Amino acid sequence: ISPFKEIFSYLNWNSESFQDEIYSPNNKKWYKVEIYKIEEKIYSLIITDITESKLFDFATFFSTNLDLLCIADLEGNLIKVNDSWERVLG
Repeated sequence: ISPFKEIFSYLNWNSESFQDEIYSPNNKKWYKVEIYKIEEKIYSLIITDITESKLFDFATFFSTNLDLLCIADLEGNLIKVNDSWERVLG
C-alpha cells in the first residue's frame, strides 16, 4: 500500500487547512502533511518525509533525558535503556 493512500484516507477534506504528522507503518516512515484549500474542489497538498528528523529527535531525547527511559517488548525484555539506568543501578 502506498503511504500516500494512507495519508489521503486520513485527511479532512472539509477543512480550509490541515497540518499533521502521520506515521506510515507500511513503510516505517513519518510524513508531515499540509493541505490548503485553494477553492472549491482544488487543494494544495504538501507531503514531506520527516523520518530522519523524527529519529534524530528521539535519539537526542533518549540519550540526554535524566529520567529512567527504556524500550521493552511485550514479554518484558529490555531492548534499549538510556544512560540513567547505569548511573542509578550501577
